[in-house]
Amino acid sequence: MALQKPLEDYIQFLEKMSSRSLPLLHKLATPGMFFRDPLHEVRGVDEVIMIYEKRLAAVSVPRFKVKDFCWGREHPVAYLCWSYTGQRQGVDFIDQGISEVMFSHDGYIMAQTDYLGYQARPEATPGFCQRFLQKIRRV
Repeated sequence: MALQKPLEDYIQFLEKMSSRSLPLLHKLATPGMFFRDPLHEVRGVDEVIMIYEKRLAAVSVPRFKVKDFCWGREHPVAYLCWSYTGQRQGVDFIDQGISEVMFSHDGYIMAQTDYLGYQARPEATPGFCQRFLQKIRRV
């Protein structure tokens, strides 16, 4: 598949992401890249970089690992199964999720949608998830 190399380049970018490497996203994505996760919906590579900067700043010892991926059947879309580990305020955490990454036919990322699946440890999830999990446990 002609898009395998761009996908592998993007996975490498994600797994080695640092504040210094973030500008490399400009070489991997279309200028109007669309990004969505449960907290954000933005358009433009600079806006995506700002989200990644916030994520990196909020975590010590961040480690993003793509565990597996597969290609969609009809469109140039890859699905990445990943984990993101580190420490928030001195507490270890692990976030897991799946990203849907759409490529242009010439190999640039056009869109990414992240579907997050936080671990069921209240101390390891953001505040809104803690409250959500507490409500579920009361039912």
